[in-house]
Amino acid sequence: MNDPRNAFADRQDGGRRADELPTDPAGEAMPVDSGDSAPAGPEPVHRLHEAVRRVKLAEAERMDAVTELRQAEIARLELLRDALAGVIAELPDDDDRFELAILPGDPPRLWVDVTGHVVMARDRQTYRFVNDTRLGRVVLAETDDVNRVADAVTTYIAERLVEREKAFAADYVRERVNRDATGAGPAGGRSAGAGEEAAHSTWKATFALIGAMVIGALLVAAYLDLF
Repeated sequence: MNDPRNAFADRQDGGRRADELPTDPAGEAMPVDSGDSAPAGPEPVHRLHEAVRRVKLAEAERMDAVTELRQAEIARLELLRDALAGVIAELPDDDDRFELAILPGDPPRLWVDVTGHVVMARDRQTYRFVNDTRLGRVVLAETDDVNRVADAVTTYIAERLVEREKAFAADYVRERVNRDATGAGPAGGRSAGAGEEAAHSTWKATFALIGAMVIGALLVAAYLDLF
C-alpha cells in the first residue's frame, strides 16, 4: 500500500519527488517557485526633460545622417563638374547662359543653364540630367556613369550653341529683308531717285497749267477791252 505521507509530500512539491527537484551546481536543492510573483518595485517616474533629451538626440542623429547623404551627393556632383572642366574652359566668353555651378539645396543640383540641371536620384548614386520645358520636365539622361552623363551635358551645350548661331543668322536675314523693303541700300536709292524725278515732273506740269490759265485770262481781258 502507498504511504499516505508520500502522497502528501507529492502534493506539497507540485507533483515532483524530492529526488527530482532541481539542484544547483553545489548539489543543494533549489527552492521551488510557488507561483506567487515577486513584489513589484516602485513605478518609473516619467520626466519631460528626459523625453526632450531623447528626442533631441534622435533628431541630431537623423540630421547627421541627412548631412552625410547630402555631402555624398555634393561630392558626386563635384566629380561631374571636374569631368566637364574642359567644356567649361571652351565656352564662349560672350555667352553667359551656362553656369555649371553646384547649389547645395535640397537636393543639391548642378545647374547647366536656367532650364537644365543634374540631380542625384533616390539611390544617391545615379545621375539624372533633366530639362524644364513648356511641356513639363524631360529626363535627358539617367545613369550612374559620370562619363556618360558628362557626354550628355556636353551634347546639350553644343545644341544650345548651334541654336544660338541659327537665331543670329535668322535675325540678320530678317534685318536685311526689312532694310530692302524700306528702300535702304542701292536698289532703294534708285527707287527713291525715280520717285523724286516723278514728283518734280508733276510740279512742272502744274506750274505750266497755271501759267497757261493766267495767260488765257489776260488775253480774254484784253479782247474785252478792245470792244
